[in-house]
Amino acid sequence: MRCQARLAYRDTEAAAKFLTDAFGLQEQDRLDSMVWLTFGKSTMMIGQSGAEHHNIYSPLDTGKPTAEMNAAVDDIDGHYRRAKAAGARISIELEDAPFGQRRYRAIDPEGHGWHFMKPLQGVAIEGLELRLIYADERAAVEFLTRAFGFTESARLADMAWLGFGETVTMVSRADARQRQYGPGETGKPTAMLNLHVGDVDEHYRRALANGARMVSQLKDVPWGFRTYEALDPEGNRWHVMQPTGQQ
Repeated sequence: MRCQARLAYRDTEAAAKFLTDAFGLQEQDRLDSMVWLTFGKSTMMIGQSGAEHHNIYSPLDTGKPTAEMNAAVDDIDGHYRRAKAAGARISIELEDAPFGQRRYRAIDPEGHGWHFMKPLQGVAIEGLELRLIYADERAAVEFLTRAFGFTESARLADMAWLGFGETVTMVSRADARQRQYGPGETGKPTAMLNLHVGDVDEHYRRALANGARMVSQLKDVPWGFRTYEALDPEGNRWHVMQPTGQQ
């Protein structure tokens, strides 16, 4: 099992170029308007903004992002210089944070937030981690563990880290001072998570029984997956899938 982040952009071509030039992501694959990018051990997707594209939107369309990407880097100072030279808007300058990390925060051209960090005490570098924002992050943790099968691995103040197979997702409380807004406030999420599961039928039954709002019923799709889509109680979107071996 694993989860994979997807961010929405109006211009995915320009976004892919910026993310590779400024932040060092590498293009892995593309299909139509979707692009897969790698960073360290992680892979993420970027796709078109709009109702016809899973109802996730660029921050240019919502005015407020509902998610943020966290990324661990080896050379945080060099990464900061590269991002700044490539035109990234720096919202938090490079600093040694009180919680033990050297970090900075940047904003890409369409308004998605990116938080880059390196712990002062060296740890293994894993790559990317999506941070979803909620008005009530404690209720979100309770729902995601019960309905979708996440396990809480750590908690700090108003933030929690949830494990799903080999990957980790972060949830935290909305904070306008940090440009972090829940989809209940914007009405439109700017990111979604793809969940790759071993038994999508069982996952669907569990999610349905625990109050997930289904926006796409369980079905086989032509590109070789059995899949469904759901909303959590605050409106973040989840795309759950299992390969069928048939295309």
